[in-house]
Amino acid sequence: QCRFLGPMSAGVALADDSAYIDLRENIFFQLQTGIVFEGANRFWRSVVIANNTFYKSARPIVFTELPGSQSNGMGFYRNYFA
Repeated sequence: QCRFLGPMSAGVALADDSAYIDLRENIFFQLQTGIVFEGANRFWRSVVIANNTFYKSARPIVFTELPGSQSNGMGFYRNYFA
């Protein structure tokens, strides 16, 4: 339940291999990028992005490269984009 209020380049940046990340019920307001997944051949396991509000942000969710082949369990549920 965090509030990421801009101007900012990114609210959350995942730039390394990660597991068991839950981003729920957050507000991303006036950001360049709300959540950015960075890096080539990274693996992200059990990452849940749910019930977030992305308001007046240029790019709500960005992947700079495709997730690695060992990534699994990523879920995006009931997010609001305005």
